[in-house]
Amino acid sequence: EKVPTLSNRELARIYSDRGLAWRALGNLPQAVEDLTVAVAKCGPLVSEDGTPPSPEVTEYLATRAQCFFEQGLYDRGEMDLTTALGVSPSDPHLSYKRGLTRYAQGEHRYVHVIMDLKRAIANNLAAPHQADLYYHMGLAYANLGKHPLAVPCFDAAVKRSGDKPHYMHERAKSLQVVGDHLHALEDFTRVLEVQPRNARALFRRAFSYKALKAYEEAADDFESAKEYEPSDPRLVVNYRQVHHVRCIVLGPAGHEDPSTAMQHQQDDSKGVGVGQYGGAQLVTTAA
Repeated sequence: EKVPTLSNRELARIYSDRGLAWRALGNLPQAVEDLTVAVAKCGPLVSEDGTPPSPEVTEYLATRAQCFFEQGLYDRGEMDLTTALGVSPSDPHLSYKRGLTRYAQGEHRYVHVIMDLKRAIANNLAAPHQADLYYHMGLAYANLGKHPLAVPCFDAAVKRSGDKPHYMHERAKSLQVVGDHLHALEDFTRVLEVQPRNARALFRRAFSYKALKAYEEAADDFESAKEYEPSDPRLVVNYRQVHHVRCIVLGPAGHEDPSTAMQHQQDDSKGVGVGQYGGAQLVTTAA
């Protein structure tokens, strides 16, 4: 009996499925190997006679990019997503994923992050991903020191997220930097209703209380922050020295997400403020 011959397209799907299985098992290098075969089975991305590759190639490239991302190989992940966008330039999910991959590469990519995320929105990214998209766009703007542009992004993220505490925390920080202390105070308080021992939120809320001349409340927050995180010297303030300080930035935007907090061992704040305070950064002038 003759054994049926599988087409390259069918073989590509088999290799892709096996790659997904390897990924689920945590064997990312093996997953990449199978997905590489799947991509190759789709045919050349640019052929001499103009024949397009198999339409599944963007799916396989995106999955391989995710495997690279999970290994911290962000440059290789970005290359795969850029290749996929060359095949399907209006795919919003590819733009969104490339934006997140570029965000992971650090501050030198934030402008490109914003461009990718705007492109994803323009191409109607699916609603379930929009909160995360706007959150990361807000982080990129905030880390560039563009807090007036970060605030509406965080507004959009909060509106779509069901009030995730770290979304509100980041919005509060940007509101504080632009001088909107009343709304910053509201957001910090909402965060603390969910996370009452969040020393960073208490510390930053104290500055909004101070700006609103609620000095006793500010002092209470400063003392509580120090009590909850006694090992962090940045939370110990000299009340005379901070009198003219709008706020002290403890670290870059993006460090309030509890799922990633352990990755941030260095609070190396960038792009805002005029002085150093125990490893943190002072904000003393209008943003």
